[in-house]
Amino acid sequence: MKKIFSLMLGLVLAFAAPGATLTTADGLSYDLQGGTATVATGDYGSLTEAIIPETVADAAGHTYTVTAIAASAFNRCTVLRHVAIPATVTTVGASAFYGCTLTSLYTGASLTTASAFTSCTVQTLYIGGGVMQLGALGLAPVAIYCLGDVPPVCADGTFSSYSAALHVTALGMAAYFTADVWNRFNNIS
Repeated sequence: MKKIFSLMLGLVLAFAAPGATLTTADGLSYDLQGGTATVATGDYGSLTEAIIPETVADAAGHTYTVTAIAASAFNRCTVLRHVAIPATVTTVGASAFYGCTLTSLYTGASLTTASAFTSCTVQTLYIGGGVMQLGALGLAPVAIYCLGDVPPVCADGTFSSYSAALHVTALGMAAYFTADVWNRFNNIS
C-alpha cells in the first residue's frame, strides 16, 4: 500500500498544476504559473552563484519562461557573489537582493524596482545590450560595463555614486557622454 501511495504521490507531483514549486539542478526554486516561472524565495544561504536561466522545465518536460524574481528571493544571502539575470525577467521583487555583497551582477533585463537592491553592494555591474531602462536602484559599483551602443534610460538615483569606471562600446561613446545620468560619470572609456 505504501508503494502505491508513493507512486501516486510521485505522479501527482510530476504533473502538478501550475503554481507548484519546482526545484532544479541549479539550486534555485521556481513558482510555475501558466507558461511563466518566478525565482521563488528560498533557502539559498550557501549559494555563491545564481545564473538564472531564460527557461526551466518541469518533470513532465513542459517549458516555462523565467519572467520574475520574487520579493526577498535572495535576502541576506551573504555568500552570494555572482548573479546573472536574463532578458526574459521583467520583474524583480522588493528586497530581492537585500544585504547581498555581489562581486558581479549581469543583467540582460531592464531593472526598475528601486528597492530590489536595498543594502546590496555590487562591485562590477554588466548591463546587456538590450536593456532599455534602469530604475532608482541606488547602486555604487566600482566598475560598469555597458554592452549596448544605446544608453539605457536611467532614473535619478539609479546610482548613488558616479565615481565608477564606466566602460562603453566605441560606437556608443558619444551617446553616453550626452545621455542624462550617464553624463555624470567622470571616467568614461
